[in-house]
Amino acid sequence: VSVGILMAFLYWSTAGYMDRQTAVTIEAEIRGLAEQYRRRGLNGLSSVINERVARDPVGSSVYLLVDDSLKPLAGNLDRWPTGFPDPEGWIGFRLRERGPDRTEEHAARGQVFLLHGGLRLLVGRDVRDLEATRALILDALGWGLAITAALALLGGWLMSAGVMRR
Repeated sequence: VSVGILMAFLYWSTAGYMDRQTAVTIEAEIRGLAEQYRRRGLNGLSSVINERVARDPVGSSVYLLVDDSLKPLAGNLDRWPTGFPDPEGWIGFRLRERGPDRTEEHAARGQVFLLHGGLRLLVGRDVRDLEATRALILDALGWGLAITAALALLGGWLMSAGVMRR
């Protein structure tokens, strides 16, 4: 039980750290883009978003600037994701692989930022690697727990066999 509790704590702290790092990255990008919007207006913000997308077209960053009718103005998504943001503005959604014959979808997480005039800015990250790392950690912890249980049973059996021989 103590090993199970320790492993649960390890998973919670590791996965929590990765989630916090993703959130910090997204929030920093939002702050930078909000500053660009204040300085340069809508056209400047659109230019910055398009520059970031062009610099890393298949990267893990997700951007979408839409008007009040959710019509895309800039970014690397073709439509506003389904679902509703939580009270802090975070939204989880699915991303489709880019390319003509790609059908695979994977998880993404982003934050919605409301701008003047009904504009909405979604800044997010592809969390496919985060999900894969979580699965890998869970797999390793599961195997570790199974090995620990097997060793505990073997040790218990060996000790009881020694006592029974006496």
